[in-house]
Amino acid sequence: MRKIIIEQWQKRLCKKSDREEADDIVSKPFPDYFLRGFNMKDCFTAEQNVAVGAFQFGDYTQFRNDDYHEASINWEDSKEALALLLEQKKEGSEEPMFKYGYARLPLNLVRMVLKSFIEKDYLGFERKPLENNAYHGNILMSSKIKKQEKTMIQNNLAAIANNDSHPMNL
Repeated sequence: MRKIIIEQWQKRLCKKSDREEADDIVSKPFPDYFLRGFNMKDCFTAEQNVAVGAFQFGDYTQFRNDDYHEASINWEDSKEALALLLEQKKEGSEEPMFKYGYARLPLNLVRMVLKSFIEKDYLGFERKPLENNAYHGNILMSSKIKKQEKTMIQNNLAAIANNDSHPMNL
């Protein structure tokens, strides 16, 4: 898979500069769905429902130019986004990164349910392609948000994820 992606990028680079290609990807509109991979058993309850812990937001503010925390996702621009998510390996290992499953969330439903948080700039989305994952992006949560509101967002994301979740290896 990695070889195919590299070949595709090399073909594209013949047509456009790296910067132009990156700008095209980042400014591309969001698709209808995004995928969230689960790398811990705790991402599911005993009944195999998506748990609140499946939507932990990492504090990478030292690497960002804003005050947002991130939860990684893959934008489902094509069927290859899911294949890439499922093929991802842990760094330095042959073990699958998301061996406990994934969920497919409809962006319009997330926006509708969490509208008030989005309007207050507490919650947002971005494309942030990685060298080995052109579909990568993040759900963004303001670091200034109160704990209760953060929990509400996580609960809602988990509830929406339960509509199309795929637990594995539990």
